[in-house]
Amino acid sequence: GLAAVRAVQDWGHAASTLARMRSALQELDLWLRQFGGGRDLTTCTADQVLVYIEQHWVGTHRGRNPTGRPSPSAVLSQISFLSTQFDLLGRSGPYDDLTGRGNPCVSASVAVYRRGYVRQSGMAGVQERSAVPLTYEKYRTLVDYLYRRSIAEGGLPRVLLLRDLACFMYMWLTTTRGHDCGRLSLGDFRDPSAPRQPYQGFPLPLLDAGVPFPTGFFLMVSQLGTKTCQGRRAPPVRLYPHEAVSYTHLTLPTNREV
Repeated sequence: GLAAVRAVQDWGHAASTLARMRSALQELDLWLRQFGGGRDLTTCTADQVLVYIEQHWVGTHRGRNPTGRPSPSAVLSQISFLSTQFDLLGRSGPYDDLTGRGNPCVSASVAVYRRGYVRQSGMAGVQERSAVPLTYEKYRTLVDYLYRRSIAEGGLPRVLLLRDLACFMYMWLTTTRGHDCGRLSLGDFRDPSAPRQPYQGFPLPLLDAGVPFPTGFFLMVSQLGTKTCQGRRAPPVRLYPHEAVSYTHLTLPTNREV
């Protein structure tokens, strides 16, 4: 029964996040077996978790910044992963130094360490940066460049450029994040007249002024809990060919490449 329950609980996190949480707990467990002084995951202290983070995890994981140390966001994520796993082990609530009860990642000493690591990294020249929105002008420059390169190339390089072009246009038109775009499959595309069935019109016809292009189809992402729509299924998106584009002058890929 517990195995069935845990199988359902696994759906509470994305598969990649779940794997990172389990890896974090396993790495701490191995460290405690060697340096824990007889303590394990159910009895370790907040100080032991901090020593593990500073002396082991930070020392064995490099970051892409001037210090070579992991970024503050990476360290905070690692502590968060451990905190979630301690909750699942039954060690929930604020940690009490006197009794040793509670989540060792939820303590005043851990909170101070987190703030100190952020400030120390900042003083060392590490800059945390948020994602920068892509302007329409940059978007047009990017897709024009990819299109021109696809015309100049042939074979597999052309197919890869056309793939990248399609992905960037899709992400721009639907505001879907890159991680989710990269996980799309043919089964996510549905025919509007039969939305329960995968789209049957692949491969799409070659672009030709004399051949009518499909009027549109649904994109229904089958995966739950995407980065774009967390905790719920993404709503269906209806895709249409752009009416303003003329295909009469294009140098098109061959049937084999399509």
